[in-house]
Amino acid sequence: MYICQYCGKSYNYATHKSRHIRLVHRSLPRLECSLCNEMFHSREERTEHTALVHSGYLRPCPYENCNKSFKNNVMLREHICRHTDERPYTCQCGSTFICDSNYRRHKRSCVRMPALFECKKCERRFHRRDALLAHLNNKRPCKTRTIVCECGKKFSRKDALGVHMRTSCKLNKETTI
Repeated sequence: MYICQYCGKSYNYATHKSRHIRLVHRSLPRLECSLCNEMFHSREERTEHTALVHSGYLRPCPYENCNKSFKNNVMLREHICRHTDERPYTCQCGSTFICDSNYRRHKRSCVRMPALFECKKCERRFHRRDALLAHLNNKRPCKTRTIVCECGKKFSRKDALGVHMRTSCKLNKETTI
């Protein structure tokens, strides 16, 4: 058990105690509530404060004839973009987005981005981790690809064929002599 020497609060981990001292006892509050200007040491404190004190507060849309209200400024800002037709998020492929979340999701699967997630069984590549996991969790097994060398030897992976071609393929050795 780790106990704060300033206020007596106890923690199971030394890192949690250190963080507590740094945030509560040694630093000035630096995060401000946008609704009442109260200052907080951490994002968690500010979020808890907002939920407890301002839970019923909604931000109304400033446009005439629009009666929508939103729980936070981000949602309001994205809604206003729908009125103004502003699309502040642009991918290198040219696609534009109103919402940051839609832009980030698009970036993970954009055809101009490299596919980073690969199935080790069938070498199929995916742009997003969730797509690979869906593939791996599929009840049907992977269709393993068979790659046949000119000498007749079969491989399930391109890299294994490449090693074979460079090191032990008889046909390759005959053509280089």
